Amino acid sequence: MANRTPDEIAEKYARNTANAVPEYTIGVERVEVAPGVAAAAKADKYIAGVQKSFNERKWQENVAAVPVEEWREKTLSKGVARYQEGTQAAKGNVADFHGELQEFRRGLDTELERMPDSTQEQRLSKMMANARGMAKFRRRRRR
Repeated sequence: MANRTPDEIAEKYARNTANAVPEYTIGVERVEVAPGVAAAAKADKYIAGVQKSFNERKWQENVAAVPVEEWREKTLSKGVARYQEGTQAAKGNVADFHGELQEFRRGLDTELERMPDSTQEQRLSKMMANARGMAKFRRRRRR
């Protein structure tokens, strides 16, 4: 059998992928462990792989391989079309995040309001307390 050309392989891939949506859906519905939970259980394996890729300079070569013109073209042709859909789908998550952040911020603001701010040094200390306090913010829940 003759080898397929790269274009023929890509065409077959696109055609078969489009036809595989029902199987994809069934596969997703049959997942019993959240992928993130499974990934977290193999954190050491992930870190080892990242470090290996970095040490072999594979990561650097791959992330630097796409010229800005290609990145721009693909982002404009694919990303723009998906941008609004993605942001609409994420609205609830954004609202949840800002609800948690505002609650955290109110507690931090209460602490900061008690700090003196008459001198430059006091204002700098207050600024640093704000930065250190914000660095402690962590999400409690995900949507």
